[in-house]
Amino acid sequence: MNPNFFKPLDAKVETLSRAGILSAIVPFAEAEADERATLPDDQIALLLRYIEARWGADPVAWLIALDDTETNKITRWKKPGAAILGVSHRAPVIVSAGNRQQILDEFRDQNWVDAFAYQPLTDETDEALKVAMSGPFANEWKKEPARPLIQITPFENGLARDSKKRFTSNDVRRAAYSSLLSSPPAGISYGAEGVASWDKSLDQPAKRKAALPLWQRALFMPAAKQMAHISKMMNSVEFWRLRPQPGFVAVQPGNISPDRFIASAGTEAKDLSLVYVPQERTLEIVLEALPASPSVTWFNPRTGQSTPAVAVVGGRSCQFPTPEPDDWLLVMKAGK
Repeated sequence: MNPNFFKPLDAKVETLSRAGILSAIVPFAEAEADERATLPDDQIALLLRYIEARWGADPVAWLIALDDTETNKITRWKKPGAAILGVSHRAPVIVSAGNRQQILDEFRDQNWVDAFAYQPLTDETDEALKVAMSGPFANEWKKEPARPLIQITPFENGLARDSKKRFTSNDVRRAAYSSLLSSPPAGISYGAEGVASWDKSLDQPAKRKAALPLWQRALFMPAAKQMAHISKMMNSVEFWRLRPQPGFVAVQPGNISPDRFIASAGTEAKDLSLVYVPQERTLEIVLEALPASPSVTWFNPRTGQSTPAVAVVGGRSCQFPTPEPDDWLLVMKAGK
């Protein structure tokens, strides 16, 4: 171990702690391109023990990031994880499955794992969108033992895995709302390119006193502000009672094009329903989705403002025109 390597990281953990921010730490990641760079099991255990001893008492969470189903990687994590993180268990442990639901099943019997995480959207291709919109984690909450499920949005301005396109604020925002309504929500993780790696590079003239490093400028990207709107919206309702309700949508344009998929969720008591419309100008839902004496509003995910909704009621469904183009969230609450 080289203690000097960890000193700059100590400063980052302390900075985040002072700001009241939890540090999510990936203890180690498997090398993909060069198998020779992979640590042997005893060295992985030593590294885990050292990192846990160094930061385990700080406000941190251990993030085990697995983005494939290679059995050897899953097996290699179970033994040291249970022996080291499971024994101390001072900080929560989160297993991230990428977009592979079956990875979570491999860790379901591990009592040292506290929560699960997944990334519904990994690219902007039609195939990736179909996987994300199919809701592969929609039934995760029904499995035992149940664990909190955290959705990880793609990094804003980050490169997509295969297409190498950069994720825009629209991509990040739509992934966030769609995933929150496609499985019972426990939380969401937003990331920005440059912030995650604490990128200190400057693309502005260094002689300018006002020049800011990339990580600091990334804090002001559009989706970063819009995450505040989604937090305010979800915390204004009892979001933990929501369950996926795909049957609420009478006409599903996502069957034609995956980027038009409308996600919906509601409570078992039918006193609260949320429907996210990514781009359609008219939403058609079944009448059974409406709460008793409903109060219905449109929530603007881009501005955080609410607008009264007007419906055109038919025999078995009703139509809600959106106030203007772009994405909207329909909020339906039972009247008091």
